[in-house]
Amino acid sequence: MKPVPEVYYKELAKKIKWKSGKPYWKTEVGCKTKKGQLAGTICEGYRIVGITINRCSKLIKAHKLRWYMKHRYIPKELDHIDQDKDNNRIL
Repeated sequence: MKPVPEVYYKELAKKIKWKSGKPYWKTEVGCKTKKGQLAGTICEGYRIVGITINRCSKLIKAHKLRWYMKHRYIPKELDHIDQDKDNNRIL
C-alpha cells in the first residue's frame, strides 16, 4: 500500500480537534458530519478518518494523524503502546 501524501495530513489536521485521545470535527465537513461529532469509523480495530482533496479520497489512521499533528512528520511504522487501537493519546 502506498503511503498517504503529507498534504492529506495537513488538510485533515486543520479540521480535527482532539479530546481524550479521540478526533472530533472542528467544523462541518460535507453534509453528513457535524461540528463536534466524533470523526471517522473503526476498521480492524483502528479509528480511521477520511479526507477528500480535489475529488481524491484517502483514509488516514487516527493514531498516525495524531502523531503528525504533534510532531509534524509521518513515521513509517507507528502503533499503540497499550495495544488499544482506538486510544490515540500521546504521552
